[in-house]
Amino acid sequence: MEKEPKKYEITYLLAPSIAEDALANTVQAIHTAIEEEKGFISHSESPRKRHLAYPVGKETSAYFGWTRCTLLPNAISAVEKKIKANPSVIRHIIVEDTIPAMAPPRMPRMMPPTMPAALPKREEEADERLDLEGLDKKLEEILGK
Repeated sequence: MEKEPKKYEITYLLAPSIAEDALANTVQAIHTAIEEEKGFISHSESPRKRHLAYPVGKETSAYFGWTRCTLLPNAISAVEKKIKANPSVIRHIIVEDTIPAMAPPRMPRMMPPTMPAALPKREEEADERLDLEGLDKKLEEILGK
């Protein structure tokens, strides 16, 4: 017997013949079943009428709703019995909400760029630098003026 509560999601289909005011009462009955077993409702979406992909019983449409809650694992069977006893619920499922906390993505380790050893300055380059007058003389020689 586990002592730690777990997170669950209860998804249900309600009969399309339910009146709008009775719809809220049916959802409240599901919530009451959870709270009677000392459960905590974290989020609930009110049911919306949907066309079903295939008939469930003789129904081709139903109200689809879901509730997220926290319950002790040994209380699930009692909640499920109460949901099954409700004639307005045509189908339901209870699943454990096991979405793990996402870890931040790991960045690939980048190697620092290796810097080459300082290149020795070539003395030739320093000698080749000429001032503007020297440059003009070189141009005149090349152009033949």
